[in-house]
Amino acid sequence: MPKFVTPVAVLAAVGLLLTGCSGGNAGDGRPCETVPPELLSAIAEGANDGPAITPVAAGAVKSAERSDVYIVAMSFTVDGIEDAQVGTWGIGGSLTPGSGPLVAIDGFAAEFTVWPHQMNGEEFSVTEDGVDEAKACLEG
Repeated sequence: MPKFVTPVAVLAAVGLLLTGCSGGNAGDGRPCETVPPELLSAIAEGANDGPAITPVAAGAVKSAERSDVYIVAMSFTVDGIEDAQVGTWGIGGSLTPGSGPLVAIDGFAAEFTVWPHQMNGEEFSVTEDGVDEAKACLEG
Protein backbone atom coordinates (compact mmCIF):
# COMPACT_ATOMS: atom_id res chain seq x y z
CA MET A 1 0.00 0.00 0.00
CA PRO A 2 1.59 3.35 -1.02
CA LYS A 3 2.24 5.94 1.64
CA PHE A 4 1.29 9.55 1.08
CA VAL A 5 1.02 12.72 3.09
CA THR A 6 -2.40 14.28 3.29
CA PRO A 7 -2.89 18.05 3.10
CA VAL A 8 -4.18 17.94 6.68
CA ALA A 9 -0.92 16.39 7.89
CA VAL A 10 1.11 19.03 6.04
CA LEU A 11 -0.98 21.86 7.53
CA ALA A 12 -0.61 20.40 11.02
CA ALA A 13 3.17 20.23 10.64
CA VAL A 14 3.35 23.82 9.37
CA GLY A 15 1.18 24.95 12.28
CA LEU A 16 3.56 23.34 14.76
CA LEU A 17 6.53 25.13 13.18
CA LEU A 18 4.82 28.51 13.27
CA THR A 19 3.96 28.32 16.98
CA GLY A 20 7.61 28.94 17.78
CA CYS A 21 8.75 28.04 21.26
CA SER A 22 5.38 28.41 22.94
CA GLY A 23 4.69 24.98 24.34
CA GLY A 24 8.28 23.99 23.54
CA ASN A 25 11.31 24.47 25.70
CA ALA A 26 14.11 26.97 26.01
CA GLY A 27 16.86 24.47 25.31
CA ASP A 28 17.44 23.65 28.96
CA GLY A 29 14.16 21.79 29.32
CA ARG A 30 12.31 24.76 30.76
CA PRO A 31 9.01 25.44 29.00
CA CYS A 32 8.63 28.59 26.93
CA GLU A 33 5.70 30.65 28.11
CA THR A 34 3.27 32.60 25.95
CA VAL A 35 3.44 36.31 26.75
CA PRO A 36 0.03 38.00 26.67
CA PRO A 37 -0.23 41.16 24.54
CA GLU A 38 -1.34 43.08 27.63
CA LEU A 39 2.06 42.47 29.24
CA LEU A 40 3.87 43.64 26.11
CA SER A 41 1.78 46.82 26.21
CA ALA A 42 2.55 47.30 29.91
CA ILE A 43 6.29 47.00 29.23
CA ALA A 44 6.03 49.47 26.32
CA GLU A 45 4.04 51.92 28.46
CA GLY A 46 7.18 52.26 30.56
CA ALA A 47 9.02 53.85 27.64
CA ASN A 48 11.36 56.63 28.68
CA ASP A 49 11.11 60.21 27.42
CA GLY A 50 12.62 59.16 24.09
CA PRO A 51 10.74 57.72 21.15
CA ALA A 52 7.86 55.30 21.73
CA ILE A 53 8.53 51.57 21.49
CA THR A 54 6.22 49.14 19.71
CA PRO A 55 6.28 45.46 20.75
CA VAL A 56 6.79 42.94 17.95
CA ALA A 57 7.13 39.52 19.64
CA ALA A 58 8.16 38.00 22.96
CA GLY A 59 9.23 34.82 24.70
CA ALA A 60 9.42 34.07 28.40
CA VAL A 61 10.59 31.51 30.93
CA LYS A 62 10.10 31.12 34.67
CA SER A 63 13.26 31.92 36.57
CA ALA A 64 14.92 28.85 38.04
CA GLU A 65 16.70 30.93 40.69
CA ARG A 66 14.05 33.41 41.79
CA SER A 67 10.63 32.27 42.96
CA ASP A 68 7.67 33.96 41.32
CA VAL A 69 9.72 35.75 38.63
CA TYR A 70 9.38 35.38 34.88
CA ILE A 71 12.03 36.58 32.44
CA VAL A 72 10.61 38.16 29.27
CA ALA A 73 12.60 38.82 26.09
CA MET A 74 10.76 41.21 23.77
CA SER A 75 11.63 42.42 20.30
CA PHE A 76 10.37 45.90 19.58
CA THR A 77 10.66 48.73 17.12
CA VAL A 78 11.59 52.29 17.96
CA ASP A 79 10.62 55.31 15.91
CA GLY A 80 13.70 56.50 14.03
CA ILE A 81 15.65 53.22 14.34
CA GLU A 82 15.49 50.92 11.33
CA ASP A 83 16.17 47.52 12.93
CA ALA A 84 14.13 45.86 15.66
CA GLN A 85 15.73 45.80 19.12
CA VAL A 86 15.54 43.08 21.80
CA GLY A 87 15.33 43.83 25.49
CA THR A 88 14.87 41.65 28.55
CA TRP A 89 12.58 42.41 31.48
CA GLY A 90 11.47 40.58 34.59
CA ILE A 91 7.99 40.46 36.10
CA GLY A 92 7.06 39.22 39.53
CA GLY A 93 4.10 36.94 40.20
CA SER A 94 2.88 35.86 36.79
CA LEU A 95 2.84 36.97 33.17
CA THR A 96 -0.28 39.03 33.89
CA PRO A 97 0.26 42.81 33.98
CA GLY A 98 -0.07 44.12 37.51
CA SER A 99 0.68 40.75 39.11
CA GLY A 100 3.99 42.07 40.38
CA PRO A 101 6.70 44.62 39.72
CA LEU A 102 8.42 45.00 36.34
CA VAL A 103 12.20 45.40 36.10
CA ALA A 104 14.60 46.17 33.27
CA ILE A 105 17.25 43.47 33.10
CA ASP A 106 19.56 44.32 30.21
CA GLY A 107 20.93 47.48 28.63
CA PHE A 108 18.30 47.73 25.90
CA ALA A 109 15.48 47.42 28.44
CA ALA A 110 17.13 50.13 30.56
CA GLU A 111 17.87 52.36 27.55
CA PHE A 112 14.32 52.40 26.18
CA THR A 113 12.18 52.07 29.34
CA VAL A 114 12.11 53.55 32.82
CA TRP A 115 11.64 50.25 34.65
CA PRO A 116 14.08 49.87 37.59
CA HIS A 117 16.83 47.22 37.86
CA GLN A 118 15.66 46.11 41.31
CA MET A 119 12.73 44.10 42.61
CA ASN A 120 12.14 43.94 46.36
CA GLY A 121 15.68 45.28 46.89
CA GLU A 122 17.32 42.60 44.71
CA GLU A 123 19.37 43.74 41.71
CA PHE A 124 18.81 42.16 38.27
CA SER A 125 21.47 42.01 35.53
CA VAL A 126 22.09 40.57 32.09
CA THR A 127 23.69 37.49 33.72
CA GLU A 128 20.32 36.65 35.31
CA ASP A 129 19.16 33.06 35.01
CA GLY A 130 16.61 32.85 32.22
CA VAL A 131 17.84 35.72 30.03
CA ASP A 132 19.41 33.47 27.39
CA GLU A 133 16.53 31.01 27.65
CA ALA A 134 13.87 33.70 27.15
CA LYS A 135 15.78 34.99 24.12
CA ALA A 136 15.88 31.42 22.77
CA CYS A 137 12.08 31.26 23.18
CA LEU A 138 11.76 34.54 21.29
CA GLU A 139 13.94 33.28 18.46
CA GLY A 140 12.41 29.81 18.45
